[in-house]
Amino acid sequence: MADPEDRTSLDELLDPLIGVRGRDELDLDDIFDQLIRGHDPTTLRAAARGRLDDLRGPVGDMALRLIEAFGDEGDRHALARAVEAQPDLGLDRAWQALSLLEAAGELEDYPGLVERWEEFADLGELDALLGELAEVMGDDHEPPGPGVDPIRPVGTGLAPVARGPRLRRCLATAVDAEGRATIALAVEDGPNHLGARFACDVVAGITDVSGLGEGRAAIDASMDELASRPVPDAVEDRPDLALGLLAGCLGVGAAEGVRGWLDLLIGTEFGPMPLLGWSEAEAAGIGPAIDPMDAAEAVLGAAGWVDDSPLAVELADEIALREGDVAPDPTRDAGVFRYLFEHRLLGRVELYRRSLLWMSAFWSAAGSAELARGAASLALDLDDAGKIVAGQPFFVRLSMRSLATASGRG
Repeated sequence: MADPEDRTSLDELLDPLIGVRGRDELDLDDIFDQLIRGHDPTTLRAAARGRLDDLRGPVGDMALRLIEAFGDEGDRHALARAVEAQPDLGLDRAWQALSLLEAAGELEDYPGLVERWEEFADLGELDALLGELAEVMGDDHEPPGPGVDPIRPVGTGLAPVARGPRLRRCLATAVDAEGRATIALAVEDGPNHLGARFACDVVAGITDVSGLGEGRAAIDASMDELASRPVPDAVEDRPDLALGLLAGCLGVGAAEGVRGWLDLLIGTEFGPMPLLGWSEAEAAGIGPAIDPMDAAEAVLGAAGWVDDSPLAVELADEIALREGDVAPDPTRDAGVFRYLFEHRLLGRVELYRRSLLWMSAFWSAAGSAELARGAASLALDLDDAGKIVAGQPFFVRLSMRSLATASGRG
């Protein structure tokens, strides 16, 4: 191999190919083609190996492509050691490197890398559960332009983002009974630290954004405070979840100032996507059939959702006046249940459907597979107009919980 002092760096090889374009505008496929046509493999291998200590950005991407195309066993082991030395490598680049090593059968000697690769397999299970993106709010968004690095592992179907500051921490909460949740992000860009919390609404989109403080310590304190709240629950450090849900909310709408924060924290090409949805075909693969009443009881109990509207209180009082201190019963109090459904719950079907989709993704990321599957099944039912009736299990259980809570029995 060439002496290190005589080696041409990968940056130097790339500079003539970039021309007047900025590095964020590179068409990496085209650059790679030009690179391998203009230089011999030995030069390219040496240049790539000399860049393994910093795999960030488009030059890091090119180094991995060259190792994959021309590298030998020694080069791949050098790559494995380099990845071990970069524990904060972004998800997209870590997946790119580990998949290369896994395909070559050279991960087994690196237990730490095997563990990281298995974490990506867990993210694949999330994708298998959620299925493809569907038209929840419409999918007429423009696709991202060339040169965008996806922050996701392959197959998760989440929003692509431009290269930008490194995502250091993230957090996504469960949605409350009104479909509201919080997503918080903390990034670092060299010595600079930024963080923000986004107020999300499954019907209205991103309704507000605010900074988490100045400096790493203040930002971490704010993140810790959000994570420690008992209600709603939160899932930390799952970028696939936080960024996917944030992109889904962005697809619904965004308040003034949100776009500026997204550009700072994630990148200018982070784009809106539909919220995660279902079709009959994908639903067939979520597992054994779930009893809808059992699913509704488990999901509503875990989410803590009730309808606390004045109408629910009024109807609970009516039951108490007529029947005394007893629990609401969907058979005995069928008229009350139907009235609550027709005059309150029916107008909130889309809110509940989107909230269930959010919670399916949330529980899957949290490792609660049965709850995730139950929420997905209920969401699919609410996407079927023929099942939107007062006796549908979700509405029966929601009415029971709401009326019991309103009467002081919940």
